[in-house]
Amino acid sequence: MRRYEKKWLIGATLGALASLLIVPPIFHLVRTAYRDRTVIEKLPAGYADDVSRLNKTQIEKIWDIPSDPQQGEEELRELLLRAQASHLHVSVAGARHSMGGQTIYPGGTMTHSSTMPLRMCSPLLCFSVSHVLRPEMPKLQNMKRELVDAVLDAGGRYYLPYRLHPTTAQFHRAYPQAERSSP
Repeated sequence: MRRYEKKWLIGATLGALASLLIVPPIFHLVRTAYRDRTVIEKLPAGYADDVSRLNKTQIEKIWDIPSDPQQGEEELRELLLRAQASHLHVSVAGARHSMGGQTIYPGGTMTHSSTMPLRMCSPLLCFSVSHVLRPEMPKLQNMKRELVDAVLDAGGRYYLPYRLHPTTAQFHRAYPQAERSSP
């Protein structure tokens, strides 16, 4: 084989390898960009989903939080009492910020806080801990403990995984099976 033919064969082989390694990812990116939709499909009535858009779940209803704080508190109290009497589950906001479907209970009621003005965001519905100043943290901790007590008094449970503000006694009251399974 001549030297020229060897160079051509090596060049062709390297070109083929480069094509095999580079073309598929480029094709994938172009195809994905072409198929990508910036419009999120509207869910049918009676369904909710989380931010991943992979957990469409049928629910009983979505409760829109009123903009009037007094009315919102009264309606939420009625909603929770009805749910307790009917043994229904209530998902308190958060579903548009979580993934995995943890905050959506099938057949339950979900609160919808996107209509609520930011100034109304209360400890019952959301905590923006990143906006709380350090000197205010003890107040937030006490407020969360009071909230947990109110939820437990109503027969509910809490889920505050990122801040360990509830006391050990509150935890065991909410999750009595944890005492039995402790080593």
